Amino acid sequence: MSTPGLGLNPAPNPLPTATAAAQGDTLIALHKGANWLFLIAGLSVINTIAVMSGSQWMFLGGLGITQLASAIAMQIGTQAQLVALIVNVWAVGFFACLGYFARKGQKWAFITGMALYAVDALPVLLIQAWLMLAFHGFVFYRLYNGFSSCNELHAFDNRGPSAR
Repeated sequence: MSTPGLGLNPAPNPLPTATAAAQGDTLIALHKGANWLFLIAGLSVINTIAVMSGSQWMFLGGLGITQLASAIAMQIGTQAQLVALIVNVWAVGFFACLGYFARKGQKWAFITGMALYAVDALPVLLIQAWLMLAFHGFVFYRLYNGFSSCNELHAFDNRGPSAR
């Protein structure tokens, strides 16, 4: 609505712009949380290769179950290495799929990823890799942040047209 004769327009409503910016920030936070699932998968691949090649180093963020399977397979022999490879490929692929769906805002992907990563802390505890266990806690926190952002993003989607 303009003022007659003066040609002045009122200032635009800043609420839609602020809401769009907040929604963008929430989407970025969701993607950051989901990217941890991809990172877990990638580091697990590297850790598996490292264990199978006899290396003594590893990344803290990988899956403990893949390291445990690889270490056991190296002790038992060739047939067990094939089983360990299947376990590792399945685990890595599953976490990559979770990352894909989490980036799309699927709550179940975050919940499943958090639950599996919490269970994965058990082999880490078994092998007494304390620094890796602490890193599991940090990653779990980051996954929870992504899940929380997912809830916030869905709250933006659930607003009615009158609130926009």
